[in-house]
Amino acid sequence: MNISLVQQPPTRNDLHRIEIRANDIAEELGDIRIANMVMLGALLKKTGVVALESVLNALKSVLPSRRHGLLPLNEKALICGGEVCTL
Repeated sequence: MNISLVQQPPTRNDLHRIEIRANDIAEELGDIRIANMVMLGALLKKTGVVALESVLNALKSVLPSRRHGLLPLNEKALICGGEVCTL
């Protein structure tokens, strides 16, 4: 849950939440548009569903070459999201 935006958590007891200030972290990294990558990093860290390297390789293959300059920022966002995720 992006607690930069959501102030009131859900009241359901059957959910597993990852609370992270994704927008705040993205702003600190210099681009609010990478908040989704911060959230993805937290999800990867919490669940281990996919390896970080797999996500980075997928980004390289799907991003047009003119956008490959964004890869380092996306990688940093993924790592930052994982670092603030508490298990």
